[in-house]
Amino acid sequence: MTEGLSAVLANLHPCVRWRPPYLEISRAGGYDGTYHLHGRGLIITHSVFCWPDPIISASLLNCSASPTLIVPAMTGPTDLASSLMPQPRATRGA
Repeated sequence: MTEGLSAVLANLHPCVRWRPPYLEISRAGGYDGTYHLHGRGLIITHSVFCWPDPIISASLLNCSASPTLIVPAMTGPTDLASSLMPQPRATRGA
């Protein structure tokens, strides 16, 4: 990848924007937040327990720790339903 963090965050989730040095998250529920990373880095992870909006988590005990951005692993309820359905087994010779 040649475009760096801006390109990653631009394609990560529609609610997430990177406007250096701020990470902006706008949620459908009306809670918007702007986070200054202060050079701490950012951990990005996906979760099936986070839907439909991303969550940011930061340590209250260690201010120098990198915050974690948790983004939905699925884009909608149909993704969840299809992930829980039994998958057909591959047959030999196919």
